Amino acid sequence: MKNFMIAIALIFVTTFAAHAAGPKMVQSYTNSYSSSSDQDRCQAEANYMAANNISGHVWGTIGSFEGVGYGSSPNCNTCTPRNNMRLTGDASAQGRNGKWYRVRSWR
Repeated sequence: MKNFMIAIALIFVTTFAAHAAGPKMVQSYTNSYSSSSDQDRCQAEANYMAANNISGHVWGTIGSFEGVGYGSSPNCNTCTPRNNMRLTGDASAQGRNGKWYRVRSWR
């Protein structure tokens, strides 16, 4: 029961944060999520991270492997896959705080 209540609380907090970011960003992401390219999904996640000062993964994994990072430049470090995979998305966005947020995906 405790785990169930924690899961419900997380869903509530996530939903509230997404609505607080503004319906335009959330709508454009959710309406095109399933048909977007990995590049589009990386950009949407980087934009969301920058707009909300989030320094970690936001949604489910893009592609087979996803790396996120933040730092002082658009090419900040992210995690990378151990196996030889093809890079399918690489996007950065700058937050109001001046910090850069980067999301990359591989398949």
